[in-house]
Amino acid sequence: MISIPGSGIRWIDAEVHLFPAEWCTESWQPPHEERVLRRTIYEHPDREVALAGADINGLIAEMDRAGIHGSVIMGLPWLSPRLCDENNAAIAEAVKQHPDRLIGLGVLPPPDRVDPVHAVRTIHEEHGLSGVKVIPAWQDWRLDTSSMDDAYREMAERGLVLMPHTDHPYLPDEGFDAPHRLLNVARRFPDLKIAAPHLGGMLAGYGLYEPLREELNNILFIGTVPKTMPMIRWAVEAVGAGQVAFGTDFPFNPTHEQSSMLETVAAMGFSDADLKRIAGQNVLDFYGVEW
Repeated sequence: MISIPGSGIRWIDAEVHLFPAEWCTESWQPPHEERVLRRTIYEHPDREVALAGADINGLIAEMDRAGIHGSVIMGLPWLSPRLCDENNAAIAEAVKQHPDRLIGLGVLPPPDRVDPVHAVRTIHEEHGLSGVKVIPAWQDWRLDTSSMDDAYREMAERGLVLMPHTDHPYLPDEGFDAPHRLLNVARRFPDLKIAAPHLGGMLAGYGLYEPLREELNNILFIGTVPKTMPMIRWAVEAVGAGQVAFGTDFPFNPTHEQSSMLETVAAMGFSDADLKRIAGQNVLDFYGVEW
């Protein structure tokens, strides 16, 4: 285990991705229709080093090396409902193997290929997972589409956490997941718990804007901003330490490890009480987990 600043703090990584072990081998390739995942992972020059951390053994080894107690794990959204389900089964198995270290989310299949309400029920009832991960632009739908309303209600009624990918506001709306769509869902479903990576595309900053402040109360903002880490301080100033969580996007973050982002957050000068919340306690409270 590396030496960690603030080593009395228990660290929980709020966003980690995991695949079945077979998918992390040199010979495995996604079907040709999976153009986004082929381009972003399987045809990426860092494929080998990234996938080395994308199975359960690689993840646990990295967590131990980095001094991370727990992680929220999930797959990535495939176009194939079958691959989504296989990815979710691998997440469920990993949680069973390490129930005191892992919290699992299921990826939602494309809502134009399956009934999203049924998919939410499958993720919760059959796989026993704690929430739903979505990247709508990868599957050609929009986070705030009304066709997902019943699925969001189902999540809220079951106490599941929605984790939607949100892009930063300098990117175009077309082909990306714009922050205003996250705000629309948070407004329409105030009882739905939302964990927002990348600080919700910087939506966290609008905690400084009084007319919007209360509309952000159901969002936990995850600091997966590896290239702009000082934004985490700004988010804490905007929404408070109780609504910001440490996360790395491992193993598909730029460095394909967890420790450098941990060390950066630990050295930001937060009070011990605030660092304890950001490092892990907020995640445990949000998911209702006691470790």
